[in-house]
Amino acid sequence: MIGLTEDLLAQDDRFWQLIGHPQRLAFAEAAGLALAAERGDSRVPGAWGAIERARGLSKRSA
Repeated sequence: MIGLTEDLLAQDDRFWQLIGHPQRLAFAEAAGLALAAERGDSRVPGAWGAIERARGLSKRSA
């Protein structure tokens, strides 16, 4: 494996706009929202939500 020679973080807001996530949150706010979503009945939409639900099912059946 070749070592990293550059940061993996976006340098400005253009990256977030290109991927459709223009609104950034502070870490504490994002963590609070994630914890609230885990406690609630809300499901994460999209492909990533499907992956998380499948992972949850496989953990329960193991």
